[in-house]
Amino acid sequence: HHIPSTFPPIVSFRRSRSRSLQKRLSKVIPGDYQVQVHIIEGRNFTPQDSSGTSDPFVYVKCNVGEAQRTKTQKKTNSPWFDEVLVFNFENLSREALQEATVTIAVYDEDWFGLAKQMIGSYSFDLLSVYTKNDEHELRRVWVGLTDTEENNEEVAAQGFLKMSCTVIGPNDPLPIN
Repeated sequence: HHIPSTFPPIVSFRRSRSRSLQKRLSKVIPGDYQVQVHIIEGRNFTPQDSSGTSDPFVYVKCNVGEAQRTKTQKKTNSPWFDEVLVFNFENLSREALQEATVTIAVYDEDWFGLAKQMIGSYSFDLLSVYTKNDEHELRRVWVGLTDTEENNEEVAAQGFLKMSCTVIGPNDPLPIN
């Protein structure tokens, strides 16, 4: 397609955006990385229990490392977590960082902690967070949770989670929040 010459501001804006993205991508170097995931609160979780509530907890997994979870919040569909989960990755290659994804899954805990049922999940890649801005962070964003575990025809949001994620790489200053 030929772009009419009446649109130079959009084209130059795109160019400057891609230049700043290229600049941020050039800072992606191999080394030690820390990922801080702040699980703040949930809203409108789909009820899982006969009481019309859930006992939710959040399970955070990175495909290049371990998984961690929050404490369980009892009998609520809009829990307050305010927990920071910290993941440390040593000698992460540039390729590994480019392929790294984080999955945040909310589960309902049942049977005295012996069973769990997924409420919904949300996934994102670390590179997009690292290159998003100079602070390398997603800050206090609401994300929609979808049920990806069962052959669930319903793709509507199963609730919302407010979270932050900061990726600290080699030579990056520590964030002051």
